[in-house]
Amino acid sequence: MNRTLVLLVLAACRAHGGEPWVGNHDVAMLASLPSFDAHPGGRLTFAWSAYQRDVETMWATSLAGGHMAAAVELAPAGVHCQPRFVATGANNGWAFWTRRRESRWEVAARRLVGGRWLPPEVLSDTAHDAMTPAAVTDGSRVTVAFERHSVPQAVVARMWDGRRWSPAATLSEGSAPAYRPALASGPAGEVW
Repeated sequence: MNRTLVLLVLAACRAHGGEPWVGNHDVAMLASLPSFDAHPGGRLTFAWSAYQRDVETMWATSLAGGHMAAAVELAPAGVHCQPRFVATGANNGWAFWTRRRESRWEVAARRLVGGRWLPPEVLSDTAHDAMTPAAVTDGSRVTVAFERHSVPQAVVARMWDGRRWSPAATLSEGSAPAYRPALASGPAGEVW
């Protein structure tokens, strides 16, 4: 049993006066790098990386009404890390992560719609490696930022308006390398 994910679920449940749950109870792999968010209505969705014998996968589960759902594999065996999950509605949200595919690092995503995961999509461009996604929501709108390994290394962002992703926009300045973005939203829906 991996203590990282167990402690995360414990902290989330204790905050609401409940008993602890084990989020990765049905995934017999080492869990790490958990991320979670609360949906309107109280459901919690967790995403994490899992590792066993040179195999990495991405998983998600949710906790609602005292019931931990079965884990869902978000990404099949490969090299996956740095998951982020953000909720956009009662049973909706986005999971983002870094994955290595065909000698490139890219930022991948899966959308949760009505409690069902849609197929993965790639948010970074094919011309540059990309890593370390950060995400924030304002209702159904989502902003995701990540490193683009160009010269110089830059932080770029894309925005989901509820229907489609915007083109990538560079957030960092000119000649200095920029990396490891973090995002926050303000009371008027602004993104910092």
